[in-house]
Amino acid sequence: AAGSMEFLANGAWTKRLHPGWSAHAGLHAAALARAGFRAPTTILEGRSGFLRAYSDGADPAALRARSDYQLLRTSIKPHACCRYMQGPIDGTLALRTAHRIEPADVERVEVGMLAAGFAIVCEPLDAKLRPGSVVDAQFSLPYGIAVALACGSASPAEFAPARIADPTVIGLAARVRAVRDRRLDVAFPREWPSWVRITLRGGRVHEMAVSHPRGDPENFPAPAELDAKFRTLARRALPAAAVARVAAAVDVFATAPSVASLMAAAVPLVG
Repeated sequence: AAGSMEFLANGAWTKRLHPGWSAHAGLHAAALARAGFRAPTTILEGRSGFLRAYSDGADPAALRARSDYQLLRTSIKPHACCRYMQGPIDGTLALRTAHRIEPADVERVEVGMLAAGFAIVCEPLDAKLRPGSVVDAQFSLPYGIAVALACGSASPAEFAPARIADPTVIGLAARVRAVRDRRLDVAFPREWPSWVRITLRGGRVHEMAVSHPRGDPENFPAPAELDAKFRTLARRALPAAAVARVAAAVDVFATAPSVASLMAAAVPLVG
């Protein structure tokens, strides 16, 4: 989904365009191939191929030597925000539940962060404390922690414009501070570690470390969780009957003779 991250400067809509445009390009390429369009057969490893265009030293032999598919190690994001916020939100939700933490009880929250994501979700601090759009909120660690504490969830509903303006959430965000922790960087990217420390009014402190955020291959959601995530997102674009049809088609997709049944299920019925 190659695209500039300059959308971070003002919460631009291009963040949404990047993956959509990649999907569009893939479908377009398939249609061209079906029509007989001739393309280079060495587009990945060739002298002027993708690897040389996007890397200074890629070795295509590594691709040919592997028998497993790295795509199967793709992480998903249970929470509706940046990848670097997933682990901290996991920890926050776990502490909230385990200790029955109420927003009014929170004195401050400290979050140990990877250097790789610090500038993306923690800086500039003033902008992260008061996100001005959905995209801004999805790339704001203080907001993500605050909404998790306030709502007990970080679904798309928690990143909607009405919630972004919630005084309770904004007040909590002001109590969140990110901490650069070089110890976390040692394990990255084998792990995406983080830690959360919540200090309550009265002095009690609750802390939790997360090595693999929920959604990593090492901490992958159960099928029921994936189904719930799918339905939460799909019902924003499809009626309930269509969502059920797509879910059923996905369940049997591994043994389906073609993609046709899945594509047909995704089209809302007329009438």
